[in-house]
Amino acid sequence: MDNASKALIIAGAVLIAVMLVSVGVMIYQNSIGLVQNQMNNIDSLDAVAFNATFTQYCGTNKNAQNAKTLIEKITQSNTFSTEREIKIDVISEVDPTSDHKQAYNGATATGTVDKAVTDASAKQVYGAKNARWNIYYHLDAGQYVDGVQFYLQAGQLGQ
Repeated sequence: MDNASKALIIAGAVLIAVMLVSVGVMIYQNSIGLVQNQMNNIDSLDAVAFNATFTQYCGTNKNAQNAKTLIEKITQSNTFSTEREIKIDVISEVDPTSDHKQAYNGATATGTVDKAVTDASAKQVYGAKNARWNIYYHLDAGQYVDGVQFYLQAGQLGQ
């Protein structure tokens, strides 16, 4: 009888230990999911902050100063971060019947593409006379700006 009582106590202790381990594993898995959700939130906030630097200069009928400032911001960003380089795409003529913002998918259009302010496309923007621009941006899979298109709406491109 004494051995049976000890066997029940040992069995109870083993069951309690298994329950504690199960609860610990469940808490660990829930905390990992919570941490991953918070990391995703941080990533999306980082993307919003990164994009805000550039998207404020985008839109229709922008003046030359907006275009030049945006190119300077892109150049600074590309200089400091090789991980998130932004390409510049200058289109000299715009078809007024098409929606370029929806059509921009990061592919090279009819203009030139480069990532440095010394390239021909940036010089075209800097040297444009009486220019008005439609400026659109493209987001990569991580929702970061990875390209900007400058459509000449009015004026002439520089050389």
